[in-house]
Amino acid sequence: MHKITLMVKPKDPACLAARRVIDLIITPHVAALIEEVDITKDAGLEAQYGADAPVVLVDDVVEFRKSIDPERLARLFYDDLGERFAGIS
Repeated sequence: MHKITLMVKPKDPACLAARRVIDLIITPHVAALIEEVDITKDAGLEAQYGADAPVVLVDDVVEFRKSIDPERLARLFYDDLGERFAGIS
């Protein structure tokens, strides 16, 4: 199972849009644990990610900062043939 972590600021339009993209592209097709972290509740996280929010980590690797490219997000999960999402039998 994949893990997607969103480092977000509540009510921030870019952060809300990032969540919508993930919900549309990933949630219906991939078994993934999706965790949303409010960086405003932790000074260290806000210092690390605040200027770039939303920051999206896939399997603990930073893949996106400030916005998500939906096509690139999908490619992270499609198999080599592009016929189905990786991890789905």
